[in-house]
Amino acid sequence: GSHSYVGRGLYALQIRQWLKVFPREQFLFLKLEDFSRDIQGNMRNVFSFIGLDAIRVPDIAPKNAREYEPISADLEARLKAFYAPHNKRLAELLGPEFAYEY
Repeated sequence: GSHSYVGRGLYALQIRQWLKVFPREQFLFLKLEDFSRDIQGNMRNVFSFIGLDAIRVPDIAPKNAREYEPISADLEARLKAFYAPHNKRLAELLGPEFAYEY
């Protein structure tokens, strides 16, 4: 379904739908792992992108964070194989910086 965890990871499929309606220039795509390394710096970029003066975000502590059990090697391999063509399409759509090769 549209709310499945697997379906949520099909980013190119979802982004293409938005790009049918809005021009690419109206989107700012960020990778969570990059964003998390420099939250304040990335927020300055977000504010600039939407035409606002940058402010310091006062509380950047993770919310609703929890620990998860590691997945099995078999499941990890199956997920990598499943997402590989979708991740390739994402990189083709957004650029090589969005190429996920695990």
